[in-house]
This record gives sequence, C-alpha cells and structure tokens, in this order.
Amino acid sequence: MNKHYCFTDLHGMYDLWYQIKNYCDDNDELFFLGDAIDRGEDGIIIMNELLKDKRVTYLKGNHEDMMSICIPEFIEGHFESYPWWVYNGGKPTWESLQRCSNDSKMWYVRKINAMPESLIYTNTKGQKIFLSHAGTSIEKSKRELQLMGCGDNPYLWDRKHFLYPWPQDKEFENWFVVHGHTPVQILTKELNIKLKGICEYNNGHKFDLDLASSDTNIVALFDLDELKVEKYFIGEQ
Repeated sequence: MNKHYCFTDLHGMYDLWYQIKNYCDDNDELFFLGDAIDRGEDGIIIMNELLKDKRVTYLKGNHEDMMSICIPEFIEGHFESYPWWVYNGGKPTWESLQRCSNDSKMWYVRKINAMPESLIYTNTKGQKIFLSHAGTSIEKSKRELQLMGCGDNPYLWDRKHFLYPWPQDKEFENWFVVHGHTPVQILTKELNIKLKGICEYNNGHKFDLDLASSDTNIVALFDLDELKVEKYFIGEQ
C-alpha cells in the first residue's frame, strides 16, 4: 500500500502493537511518537520490536526519557529519580530490565538517546506535519519554548501549547501538528470539547492521538497523508 501512518503511547499493551504491525504492509512507513514502555507489562518487548522493525521511525517519548535517566543512576548505585519513574508507571519496565545485564541496560540508553525528539513529514498533498511526542506551538523554536517555561525537553513533556490558538500567519496555513502524551480525556476537558476518539483541535491543525491505551486498551492508527484515523484497534479485554 505504501501508506504513511502514525501511532503513539502504547504503554506496554502488546496486543495493540501486534494488531498494528500485522495490519500494515511491508512497504508502509510507520512513525511511532513514543511511550512504548511503562504502565503495561510488555513495554520492553514492544520497544525491542519497534527498534527492529524497518518500517518504524521511533521518536522519543517522556517515558523513554525517564528510563534513560534512571538506568545510569542505578548502575552508578543511586536511585534519586527512581520514585519519579515508578510514580509515572515505570515499575513494570524496571522489573523487566532486572533480567538484563548492565551492558544491555546501557544499550537501551544509547538507543533512546539516539531517538529523534521531533520530525517534519511532508505528506503526499504537500502538507507539512510536525511530529513529536508532546506536540508544540508551531511558531516557536525549542529555545523559545524553554525560555517560556516549557521545560528543558518541551517536545517530550510540554502540555502548555494546546492552550494557545493556531498562529494566523500565512506561512503556517499548510502546517499541522500530530502528537500524543496528553490523553484526549484530559485535553477535551481542558478545551471543553465532547468527542469520541482522537482530538482534532486548533481549527483542524492539531491532532492528539493519545487514547490512554493502558486504561482503555484502544489505539489509533493515523494516516498522515489523509490526516484522519485509518483504524482504531481494540485489545483483548
């Protein structure tokens, strides 16, 4: 089919990834927007398969970021960041990693550190699509976001951007942002929107794909060329 798809925030739910990988053709291109791990039990298995799948471009999520911070601390013999990771659902991932050698643990850190934080995909209609885990204010540079108080890694962690309107400048008319990170249940409450499925907002220029998969057992496969959901997958109950 040679389609270009995007999905995000699997959070250890292997059955959802299993359905996506078998639905897509060998020559499809897949962009995963981060958070394969934590909360669910199978995060490391999913991460391994995503890293090996030649169809997949794997972008870093905030949960991968936490993992890459905590592993070196553990190897050095201290656990300052461990409670923070566990609070955010990292315990199942940490337990899986206990079966790995320190060299293997550091292999994951290197892989995570090599992941892109953002990409721009130009689709078959010539539309520019900014891809990142957390999303962004398209008119702002990373440095500007940092100075605005959006954190050191705004493309992984920021949740302020969805409160701002889409810029009126003509240069952004053909731009779009696709992200995860903020479950649509939270986003729609903030924006006072009622809907089922993903959240399309900012006059159709932004799409939040995070369906809180570890709670709902649902994930969206998003067609980047058509800017719409190709299919919702529902895991085993």
